[in-house]
Amino acid sequence: MREDRNDREALDRVREEGFYERATIEINQGRRREGLWLKALTMTSGDEDKAKLKYVELLVQAFKDEERISGGHENHRPLDRVSDASHPASKKKQSLIKRIALWALLLFASLGAFDVMSRLVGGYVRLIDMVAVLFWALVIQFALKRLFPK
Repeated sequence: MREDRNDREALDRVREEGFYERATIEINQGRRREGLWLKALTMTSGDEDKAKLKYVELLVQAFKDEERISGGHENHRPLDRVSDASHPASKKKQSLIKRIALWALLLFASLGAFDVMSRLVGGYVRLIDMVAVLFWALVIQFALKRLFPK
């Protein structure tokens, strides 16, 4: 009976080491559970250094809880609960998408301004055309400021 207890304790220690390894991998990949992070911050009164340590404890406990709930069959938790926003590759992709959208906005604004300007050169000027030119100029300025920040 004592031997069974020692075996269970040894098994628990080995499983716990696996949980810490999973936590290390998740943290090194830049993934973070925002709910656990906020809980760690509040438990440490906003001290980010202490919160990092508390976050690891909470993450390991979450892994243990998930395994217990799933009956021990869960090797990895669903990725939809992980925030990849802080992951460098995700930030790079978001930045690229933002730049492409701004370039598209710049292109469409330029075409819109060119269309209105061609009507102005045609010899007649309407107030609505002047407003349209001003609008497209503002859109172009907006896109350029975000594409080429100082």
